[in-house]
Amino acid sequence: MTRPIPGSPPHPPSIEAESGRSVSDVRSADRVRVRYEVHGNGAPAVVFVHGWSCDRTYWRRQVDHFAGRFTVVTIDLAGHGESGTGRRTWTMPAFGDDVLAVATELDLPDMVLVGHSMGDDVIIEAARGLPRRVGGLVWVDTYRSLDESGSDETVAEEAAAFVARSAPTSRPPPGTFSAAFPPPARMRPWSPGSPTWQPHHHRSPWTP
Repeated sequence: MTRPIPGSPPHPPSIEAESGRSVSDVRSADRVRVRYEVHGNGAPAVVFVHGWSCDRTYWRRQVDHFAGRFTVVTIDLAGHGESGTGRRTWTMPAFGDDVLAVATELDLPDMVLVGHSMGDDVIIEAARGLPRRVGGLVWVDTYRSLDESGSDETVAEEAAAFVARSAPTSRPPPGTFSAAFPPPARMRPWSPGSPTWQPHHHRSPWTP
């Protein structure tokens, strides 16, 4: 049912055989490569979508629990895990297209979408493109209702109060932080404008 895209990194058969999983790639609407895994068998399919800065391994314990009864799909959204990074516009609808591409590739007729944190916004976008195929949405660590995200003014006030409470009484010498925490040897490429697509509940006071 799954088929790798030509030119994608190979997956050693021994890994798939030993783990009982199927790993493959599909192209999203903007042609960015999206990697996903399929475990188990049964309906409905349970599709797990991670949050910002995570990857599909975030759900490994849930996979072990549900794969005995259902088809379980985990996805690396673009820019995360082993998926591609060449996206021009980083938006929630674009991430939703990643999930839509996987669901379409697997021809899943009945599914429940599970999202964590930012992934909650992503599965809403995906569900819009999967009419009559999504039986439920499960939000993990997110809003209790869509009205709780707050206005830009409220977020700015909360961020300013947080910074004021967290401000040190004295400043360390210039360069102390960078010297104590040198940059990693390898960093994933990312869009310079990526903070702009974070939903309100993900915004950080340290985001410029």
